[in-house]
Amino acid sequence: MLLSLLAASALAKLEPEAEADLRCMAVFAAGAAEKEEPDAGTLASIMYYLGRLEGRQPDFNFQVYMIQLLKSPRYTLESAQADAERCSREMSERASQLEIVGRMMQGSGESRGH
Repeated sequence: MLLSLLAASALAKLEPEAEADLRCMAVFAAGAAEKEEPDAGTLASIMYYLGRLEGRQPDFNFQVYMIQLLKSPRYTLESAQADAERCSREMSERASQLEIVGRMMQGSGESRGH
């Protein structure tokens, strides 16, 4: 009971950006849980959002917040699906940016004879 009350007040104190990242982490964690062995992209996505959360608040206890999110009446199938679309889009954008940098690095290495 006490943990539930603490978790409820904890989620209410999250900034909107942090809650959005927590929701993405939940989406990718749910995807990982559905697989016998999650793929590297799913695990990287979980770690990306955890890093964002811990970057804002180094002592971030994602377990308390995650439990509260999953128990929240606001966390519905519809909101989880919307989160999945948003988070997948965000990760695709990041992947595209990394691909561009990777191509630039390859071009840079070729021009120096590497």
